[in-house]
Amino acid sequence: MKIIRDKKEFTLTEQELLNAYLEQQELFDKKEITDSMEDYLSMELYDLLKDNKEYLYDATQLYRKYYQNYQMEKEFALKEAIVDAAAIFLPKKNDD
Repeated sequence: MKIIRDKKEFTLTEQELLNAYLEQQELFDKKEITDSMEDYLSMELYDLLKDNKEYLYDATQLYRKYYQNYQMEKEFALKEAIVDAAAIFLPKKNDD
């Protein structure tokens, strides 16, 4: 694929294009997670996890797995990923 930026032409390989697509997909998924956390977590959990990069990574990975691999409905996959990632993260946090 050819991209023209600032009058310069770049050619992306199929692998580079796939990597860019996957990176963008992860950013969109992470935004959906952060935008929906308040809907599915208690305020206490939300405050604890909203800026936690490890939690957000785990929730994003679960969301994609549930939605794409398990073919869950999008909203259900989102809710389950947010709640399940919190349940996975909290035991780790309490072990510290």
